[in-house]
Amino acid sequence: MLLSVLLLLLLVSDSQSTHFRGTMVTYYPMETNSDGSISTCTLSFRATSRSNEGWYAVQMVMEDFPRQSISLTHTNGSKEVKTTNTPISMIPIQFAFLVDGNALSCTDGVYLPKFVFPTPEHGARFYSPVNQTLEIKIRAEANQSRIDGVLYSGPYNVVKGSSGSGNFTLKWTPSASEGGQSHPICFIVQASSSYGSEAEDLDYAATERQE
Repeated sequence: MLLSVLLLLLLVSDSQSTHFRGTMVTYYPMETNSDGSISTCTLSFRATSRSNEGWYAVQMVMEDFPRQSISLTHTNGSKEVKTTNTPISMIPIQFAFLVDGNALSCTDGVYLPKFVFPTPEHGARFYSPVNQTLEIKIRAEANQSRIDGVLYSGPYNVVKGSSGSGNFTLKWTPSASEGGQSHPICFIVQASSSYGSEAEDLDYAATERQE
């Protein structure tokens, strides 16, 4: 399948929150795998001056198209023809990001938080039996900033905890319905100066409990 991404980038003004300035673009990946899937898809934004600082709201719609006309049969028995110009599915995604001022130093551990032990390494893969609580210990340091928060994405039932500046925990108890599946958990830590760390991405596989 061929994939396109419709991207709407909006700059939200604090003083005029009901007014937006935005750009709509359509992005088609230049390279696809032999089966039509996409291994890498990167959308980038470069701030060139202080006038670019502020919060940006991003709305994306991912669409996939057949390489040739196909006929789909729905559960009610009806049929539908999809051409190469008709998307098979549309998946909306919305998120926001902040373009902040330059840090006085880009060295990790000075103003920008730096992960230290016992934080798991980026890309690590773990296995956890269902109905057993898994605890992820996160610790970060920054000499010139106070670390006061952690942002994460993952399963809906992840519980966040804190035990002082720069020390956090994420706890997750996979249910039986989540057994046999892989669940990514990603997180960053944030300093009071609004500086953030690099993202850590982990992969946890919920396994059936061994008797």
